[in-house]
Amino acid sequence: MRKKIILGLVLFLSIGLIGCGTVTDVLPETKGGVEGYILAPDGETPVIGVHISVAQTTLSTNTNEEGYFLLPEVPTGNRTIIAFKGAFKVEFTVPVIEGQVANAGVKLLEATGKIGLNQGAYDDIGPILTSLGLEYEYFSMDLLEDPNELEEFAILFFECGGGWLLEDSDEADNLKDFIAAGGVIYASDYALDIAETIFPEKITLLGKVGYGDPQDITATVLNSNLISLLGKDTVSLNYSDSPGWNVIESVASDVNIDIKGDIQVYDGLDLETKNDSPLLVHFTHGNGLIILTTFHNAAQATDDMLKILEQMAFGL
Repeated sequence: MRKKIILGLVLFLSIGLIGCGTVTDVLPETKGGVEGYILAPDGETPVIGVHISVAQTTLSTNTNEEGYFLLPEVPTGNRTIIAFKGAFKVEFTVPVIEGQVANAGVKLLEATGKIGLNQGAYDDIGPILTSLGLEYEYFSMDLLEDPNELEEFAILFFECGGGWLLEDSDEADNLKDFIAAGGVIYASDYALDIAETIFPEKITLLGKVGYGDPQDITATVLNSNLISLLGKDTVSLNYSDSPGWNVIESVASDVNIDIKGDIQVYDGLDLETKNDSPLLVHFTHGNGLIILTTFHNAAQATDDMLKILEQMAFGL
């Protein structure tokens, strides 16, 4: 009899322990939230479309036009938040408390490497970078000859009218490898020749006799981030700062057209209208990003153009 009682007690305790384990397994994970703002290094300019994620989870979101983000349903505890866009990134830790939204405050993006600027004769992106709190250094095309030196950079800006001609296939291959490894390049107007040289399957330019005529354009915005930034789906673009400008003839199907418009182009001595011409495009290669624009920063730049150029410094 005593043996039966002891056996029953052991069985009861065993079932209880198993039951406790089962209950523990189905207990809901406690969660809270995280909110904050991601700004440019100047501490003032919001950056839209920054990818925000919680380390070791699948949770993610993007910043809005004010640089604001909100991550709900974040598991409690000290959580690492990763914010990145283009060649910029910032990580920070936030204590998440059950049922509360933790305010991470304002975080500033940081470049993941050096910022290089190939100075041009017409474009002048330098003042925009400076206004955003970004430090940069000038480079010549000789930089592309040395892959080891090139890999110290995170982003390269090729301005219109700079020394942008690729001298040989090694330079083209090095630049392509730089992008594939996560580098970002921005090229404007005449410097679009670089993109056509290394990515002929992605972009075709109209040709030297097909430059656009100086003009003002009301263009259509297709990029959702830019629409949110501008608060509209049209943009005023000015092309009056040079005697002509590079025109994109066509792009591949996997190239994103961010802005398009009807433009006047030369066909020999005659002006013709080219409808829905791509004016701002971007595409990826490996882990990197290529941003190409037919317009650029100049004395005639409109407010819309400056807003777009500021955001392009961080990617699209």
